[in-house]
Amino acid sequence: MRIGVDIIGLASGQVSGIEQYTLQILKELIRQNPNDQFILFAIDYYFRSFGGRLEKVLAGPGRFLLEAPNVILKKLPWPKIPLSLHFAWKVLGAPKVDKFLGGVDVFFQPAPLLLPLSSKIPRVVTFHDLVPAIYPQYFTTTSRLWHWQMNYPVRAKEADRIIAVSENTKNDLIRLYGIPPSKITVIYEGASQAFQKEFSPEALTEVRNRLFLPDEFIFYVGSLEPRKNVLSLISALKYLKERGFAKIKLVLAGSKKWKEGKVLSEIKRLHLEKEVVFLGWVEEEDKVALFKLALAFVFPSLYEGFGLPVLEALTAGCPVITSQNSSLPEVTSDAALLIDPLRQDSLNQALLELISQPDLRENLKLKGQKRASLFSWEKAAGQTMEIIRAERSG
Repeated sequence: MRIGVDIIGLASGQVSGIEQYTLQILKELIRQNPNDQFILFAIDYYFRSFGGRLEKVLAGPGRFLLEAPNVILKKLPWPKIPLSLHFAWKVLGAPKVDKFLGGVDVFFQPAPLLLPLSSKIPRVVTFHDLVPAIYPQYFTTTSRLWHWQMNYPVRAKEADRIIAVSENTKNDLIRLYGIPPSKITVIYEGASQAFQKEFSPEALTEVRNRLFLPDEFIFYVGSLEPRKNVLSLISALKYLKERGFAKIKLVLAGSKKWKEGKVLSEIKRLHLEKEVVFLGWVEEEDKVALFKLALAFVFPSLYEGFGLPVLEALTAGCPVITSQNSSLPEVTSDAALLIDPLRQDSLNQALLELISQPDLRENLKLKGQKRASLFSWEKAAGQTMEIIRAERSG
């Protein structure tokens, strides 16, 4: 079978969220199905633009894509005028991507992007969340305009089959876009096996020293955008300080995104400049070590389509505090402390309880690893391939 795959989304250059999903699901699909051919679709100017980010991903974490014998990469030649291609696709519905690829049996899109296909080609699309529709206020005006013109309801309706990464996302698709439940299959994400790695005390000390980590810290990884609710985590740190936990600091990793200034201002207002460590982007292996070293991973997000960092923390054996909303209870079940992210006292009390009780942390570590064992990229890829084959035969 010839399977077309859209890898345009990797051009962001980051390997988190949708990019992580794309790489991990493709890695397993390619490995598990050596007799099927995967034709990757990209645009050639993406390799010459945006600082060469797509090329860097394919040379780094995505290098397996170019090394696998059953993978072909095809780059659509186009002038370095992105709006002209967008116009051609959105208004003219051409060029047809499947024809450029030389024909495919099914086309798989790891994210719902605009992409014209011939009407006879089945399209399988993964939806991660409907944040732009539910919380538009958390996006800049430019981002809202971009999401609006992408027209996600149409992307959902033109798909022959939709993969939702959680029951929560499935319910949102039904409720907001009117998609028939029978058209949607829930396939959970997984956590890389790298998060199961055990470190020697010497290796953990090396990471601690190299990253200048405090002896005791709470950990958060993700962007600093408003939806992630990091301001409440800053306030919770202040709460701990006022109750005598002077040594505990907060370590933040990941991209800053827009409106990070509010986080920085809050840190300054609460006089916590020396209590918060900003690491920026960290390598995957360092992130695993951070989970091992942290007292707790706190993720008080207001909405998640799946919440991959939470699953990664559970897999690594880090006690987790997260929100009781959206998809997060699906991921954690009873293996984390769940809080109301709209109530500061809820997070404060949960964090105080976890920090004060070593036995609770150990219990959550064991329950978390047991819970995480139910999720895997191998399982996700197998279920995804069942959908792809069903669409081809259909």
